[in-house]
Amino acid sequence: MGSKNPQFGHIHIISEDNTVYFLLKKLTNVNFNTHFHAYEINFTEDWCYLKLQDLAVHIRITINSKQLVSFRFVFY
Repeated sequence: MGSKNPQFGHIHIISEDNTVYFLLKKLTNVNFNTHFHAYEINFTEDWCYLKLQDLAVHIRITINSKQLVSFRFVFY
């Protein structure tokens, strides 16, 4: 939690009971790929719940068998 690097997860279930929650399978952040301007990630077996308002928007892509995550929007 103390890391400045972003954390990622793969959404498996969306639950709604006055508040929208996501059941996420956590992903580890391997490094930032400067060529693709994206984070390389690995899948884990760790799970967590997250509220909708705590979720950032991103795109996951696969290039040369590497799993990469890039943010759709950049805020300055």
